[in-house]
Parts: sequence; C-alpha cells; structure tokens
Amino acid sequence: FTGLPAYVTQQLTPTNSLKLLLPAALYILQNNLTIFCLSHLDAPTYQVLAQLKLLTTAGFSVFFLRKRLHRMQKIALVLLVAGVSVFYACGDTHVETAGGERSWSSTMKGVVGAVGVATSSGFAGVYLEYMMKRTGESPVSPHVINLYMSLYGIVSAAATVYLKDGSAVSERGLLSGYNAVVLLMILSSATGGVL
Repeated sequence: FTGLPAYVTQQLTPTNSLKLLLPAALYILQNNLTIFCLSHLDAPTYQVLAQLKLLTTAGFSVFFLRKRLHRMQKIALVLLVAGVSVFYACGDTHVETAGGERSWSSTMKGVVGAVGVATSSGFAGVYLEYMMKRTGESPVSPHVINLYMSLYGIVSAAATVYLKDGSAVSERGLLSGYNAVVLLMILSSATGGVL
C-alpha cells in the first residue's frame, strides 16, 4: 500500500476489515435481491418499491444514530409510504411478460425481495455513517471504507462468476455479452454507490 496517505494505511487493520464485512455482505445481498426482484416484478413497480429504502434509512437513523426527524421530514416519509401504497394498490399485479403472465405469488416474491432490498440498503447505509462518524475511537476514513467494500465486492463477484458461470466465461471470455448499455448501467450503479 505504498503511496497511500499515512492516515489511510494506519486504518487498514483486521478489526476494521471485520467491522466492514457486515455492510459489504448487506450490499452484496441487496444487489442479488435486486436481480431476484426484477425477475418477479416489472421495472416501474420495482423502482417505486425500492424508494422504501428512504423510509428504512430514516428509521435506522432514528433508532441507531438517535437522529431527530423534523416535522417536514416526517410528513415527507408519510407521503412516500402513501405514494408507494397507492401506486401498488392501483397497479396490476398480473404483469404481462415475454414468457406469459406473472402470477400473484411471483409478484409477492418480488415485493418481499424489494422490502429486503430497502431494509438491507437502509441498515448498511446507517452502519457506514456510524463507522465514519463514531465517537470514542477514531472514525474510519471513507477511503478505507471504499477500499474494503470494493475488495469484498470483487471477491464475492468473482466467486459468483466462478460458481454460476465458470464454464461460459472460460468458453466466451469474462466480458462476453457486454455492450454499451451494460457498461452504462455499471457506470450508473458505481456512481450511485460512490454518491
């Protein structure tokens, strides 16, 4: 790790590595649940349900970080839940797909998955905020957090590719199927993660 600032290298410890394993695992779970949800829901329904992560993040912030929500923030959260509920209640739960109509059971699996996405995202975000701002001991640098999260993500992705698509990758190469749209989605996701 030569070339890194001293405050970063001092924080590259096994303890910090273990502390960041939980949010990394939650983000990995979130990414996999997103793929699961999109196989059971249409994209607009998933996007609306994914907004529930604002609610879970606020709830975890109040509970774990002892943050206070102002009146307008509470009203905004109530409106968010109401909007999601109205959208879903007025929507068609039998979505027509290329392979036929999705069942109510399949749709409910997608909804449960979307709630899992919102919960894992909210908790991981609040946990990382705690790690960056904690008192009593030195907080963890955002650079160190990003480094560990990236390393965990790379290991998880490599293991998934090897176990799930190892033979296809060995035949066609690691970047088979990538095009401009896929690269744009990756860039969008990475930018959102950094922000």
